[in-house]
Parts: sequence; C-alpha cells; structure tokens
Amino acid sequence: MTLTSAIHTARLMPAENRIKACLLIGAVILGFCHGIKLANWQVALEGAQVLAGLVNYPASNPQGIYHVKLWTLLHQVPALALYLGVSERLLSVIISGLGGTAFYLGVSLVTYAVSRNLLVSLAMPLVVLWTDVAGAVGGITYPVVLLNSPHTYGSFGLSIVVIVLGLVGCGHLRTAALIVGLAPAIHPSSGAWVNLVLCLSALLNIR
Repeated sequence: MTLTSAIHTARLMPAENRIKACLLIGAVILGFCHGIKLANWQVALEGAQVLAGLVNYPASNPQGIYHVKLWTLLHQVPALALYLGVSERLLSVIISGLGGTAFYLGVSLVTYAVSRNLLVSLAMPLVVLWTDVAGAVGGITYPVVLLNSPHTYGSFGLSIVVIVLGLVGCGHLRTAALIVGLAPAIHPSSGAWVNLVLCLSALLNIR
C-alpha cells in the first residue's frame, strides 16, 4: 500500500475510527520513546539467558528449576533473540521501550473510554507519572510498577490488564478477547485474574 492510498483509506474511515487510530499510533510512539529514555536492565533476561543456554545451573538448583519451568513469553522471545546474537543491553532497551508502549496504551485507552478526548488520553500517562498517583502510598506494600524499573513481569502484567480493560471500555471486544487469551502466557497470575474478571462480567451480561 502506497502512502497516497493509505491517506485515502484513512479519509474514508469514520471520524471515531480515525481518532482511535491516532490514539493508538500516538500512544505507541510516545510510550516507546519514553520507555527507551528510562531504559533499565530487565530481570526477565535472567530466565532468557538460561533458556538460550548462556547460563547453566546445577540440575537441583531451585533458581535454575524456576527459570526452566516458568513458561512466559517474556523469557521465550528474549531467549530466541539472545540465541541469535542480540546483546543483553540492546534487548533491555527494547523491552523497556515495549514496556513504555504497553503502559501508554493501557492508560490512554482507559482514559479515552471515559473521556472520548484524544489529547487528554495521550496526556494522561504523563500525568500519572508526574503526579506519582500510582506510587506506593497509603499503606501499599507491593509497588505499582510503571516505567524505569527492572521488574519486567510486574510492569508488563499490570499494563496488559489495563490494556484489556481499556479495549473493553472502547468497545473493541474481539481485540480484548485476543489479548486476554495471550495474557497468561505473559504474566500467569495477572492473566488468570483478568480472565476471571471478564468471564464473570460476561456471565453477568450474558444477554
């Protein structure tokens, strides 16, 4: 598809769809750039190193068993990249960027579902970060992981849940169902939780 035909196709889209397309593109670009700016070493690369054969543990070592037995795409995909020769540093930067993308998409989609305002939705992830509204306050003992963190699992798990809820709020149920199906392969406990929530919601609204 040429650039001219793409522009023509975009003009034929309903106004609501054009706004949503701008929202998705803007959130992906802003989130990836912000994630790269705050790039951090990612803990998921430890499991990826084991799966790629770069680090070996004794057969009875609990940490080694954990890395081998825990199935998550956050290990499998980086392990393939490491096996193909991609450096750990570059992978950490890329994963940080993707984490930023997931965070921006989730918050922007939820905000748009409530406000139906493109600019407010794109600005809301920055507001969340700058105000630290999701920080560890009021007795929270487990940190809410957003950006600038090595905790890959918590960051992606939380963002995937928020993305699903945002998609449901915006009426994109098929896309939400697809991501819900993939969620346990990214973060088992968060994936199971969001599956349970949506299944209960579907039962309550079965008609």
